Amino acid sequence: MEWVMRGKAYRLGDNVLGDQILAVKYAMDLKLLSNPPELAKHMMEEIDPHFFKKIKKGDFIVAGKAFGIGHPHWQLNFALKQIGIAAVIAESFSRMFFRHSIVVGLPTLQCKDITKKVKQADELEVNLKNWQIRNLNTGEICQVDPLPKFMTDILEADGLTNFLKKKLSHGATSK
Repeated sequence: MEWVMRGKAYRLGDNVLGDQILAVKYAMDLKLLSNPPELAKHMMEEIDPHFFKKIKKGDFIVAGKAFGIGHPHWQLNFALKQIGIAAVIAESFSRMFFRHSIVVGLPTLQCKDITKKVKQADELEVNLKNWQIRNLNTGEICQVDPLPKFMTDILEADGLTNFLKKKLSHGATSK
């Protein structure tokens, strides 16, 4: 995992449903989940049919309150990671979206009033060492709610599966 990331913001509003991020009919297609270029064509298609043309590997999704509410399928978090989203930044998340993001190794960051400080396509620098987001277009710095160490350990391992493999290979009691 990168501790300092740069990319453009893809800005959304409040109450984005999980099924708007990735419809269940696509989330259950395992062939599609293993084909990021095809998968990208279906991400956010209900919100923006051209999302896949606008988003680039390393970009960020920036949203308002209650991002990922509704049907909590983990595949949408996996899909966001698969298409190259560097992190999801929002004012608040559904608990299941947040949990699933950490499990798949997708940084999910809560930042108060982020939608007031970031516009569509703003260039951002996200620093997970000091828990700050810097809008490179405006110079404004936003403080992110820090994640607990066990979550950053999971992110650093690129997801819970890799974290557990590492722990088991080094013995469950060693650090």
